[in-house]
Amino acid sequence: MGTPLTMAEVAIERSRGKGVLAILGCVGFVFACLLLASTGHPVALAIAALGIVTFGTFGALWVRQLLRPGPGLVVDEEGFDDRSSATAVGRVPWGDVMNVTTWGLPGSTNVVVHVRNPDDHIARLGWFSRRAARANVRLLGTPVVLASTGLRIDTDGLVSLMRDGFERHSGSLGVVPPTR
Repeated sequence: MGTPLTMAEVAIERSRGKGVLAILGCVGFVFACLLLASTGHPVALAIAALGIVTFGTFGALWVRQLLRPGPGLVVDEEGFDDRSSATAVGRVPWGDVMNVTTWGLPGSTNVVVHVRNPDDHIARLGWFSRRAARANVRLLGTPVVLASTGLRIDTDGLVSLMRDGFERHSGSLGVVPPTR
């Protein structure tokens, strides 16, 4: 039996449980930083201030993500719509995708979607997301990086979903997808 030429729309919802855990982790770090600041030592105050700003920001971004309506990622025949994180790039047509790979650190793997003309995708982002996307380009060569962290899918499922979509599209153009 052959593979269907088209793929149905697949919507991946945000994971409320993972988001709540991330927010609680941020609150815990902010609390620890406040305790550190209470020592009154100048170095401790500087470290605490940096920690409070960093984890306070991350916590606020997670709250914002949990309050957003709709799915975090939608994959269809034409491309995908990434709303999975505070640094999500939005709609990416399969025609812009050159390759789908993975990258990670111990305990965390991300799906890296290499796109043509990364600056086109960066240009439509807000200030914070543009900064993060430029950092992704410097580190990975692309602004499009997906993580299963905030989604109701595991990493292997996300990798498979994105590679299948890319391979279906590149196959329909007569293009041989790059090797993994």
